[in-house]
Amino acid sequence: MSTLNGDVTGRSSELGLVQKTVVVVRTVAGYPEGIGLSDLSRESGIAKATCHRVVTALEAEGWLVSDPVTRRVRLSLDLLFMTEGLATEESVTRGVRQVLSDVARATGETAGVDRLSGDQAMVIVEVPGPHLIGHAPRRVPRLLSSWRTSTGRVLLAWGDPDVARASFERDVAQPPQTSFHSFDDLATELTVIRNRGFAVTQSQLEQGLTAVAAPVRVHGQVTYALWTSGPHYRLTGERLDAAVEVVRAQAQRLGALLERSGIGPGVAAFAAGY
Repeated sequence: MSTLNGDVTGRSSELGLVQKTVVVVRTVAGYPEGIGLSDLSRESGIAKATCHRVVTALEAEGWLVSDPVTRRVRLSLDLLFMTEGLATEESVTRGVRQVLSDVARATGETAGVDRLSGDQAMVIVEVPGPHLIGHAPRRVPRLLSSWRTSTGRVLLAWGDPDVARASFERDVAQPPQTSFHSFDDLATELTVIRNRGFAVTQSQLEQGLTAVAAPVRVHGQVTYALWTSGPHYRLTGERLDAAVEVVRAQAQRLGALLERSGIGPGVAAFAAGY
């Protein structure tokens, strides 16, 4: 029995380290110019000592490199070369970006694809819209509140209720204010989203920001959500209705693209988009 318990504990510890390594790589990927160890620890939520061990191991494997003067770490050329094949003319990545470009052109706003990471929404690829004023470009990948975002609500609507509750309880008391007074209010909204097939949020994540999202179904699973967002004064009335139709149609197109690619649900298809 003691040997069995030891094996289970060892596997649990190993899984924890693997997950932390993934988080470190994902965080570093959001800083092409490099990121310092202290900032990496704060951004990833991982202890500085653990970050140092993970970074040291990844440097030894040639996945990360650090500036000898600033000690800022970034993805290595080795890692970029390994994913270079995803950026060919016929690649999934190029197809995904074409879909997002079409959404941005049709709606006049920024478009992107998110997936869940724990109980948070993770933006994994994004294409800016044509307007100078609107959804400001931000680093990708990045984590956001799930239940406050249109994509997060879509993913939660087809996901585990416990994950939705954890997301809600994480930051319900933080601004901006919301009309949801309890998790039951959110659960009711998620049911509405599942029935109608899309989500719209207004000033839930940022004041004055409107977003539209629809589920991307890949072999019957909703692992991704497609979105577009911009200022409320542009995404309102008929333009909002039109954006909903564009996002729903393009989400179906994206799902079909991913099914044809043969790549199952997961972030690998978007790796080169970082």
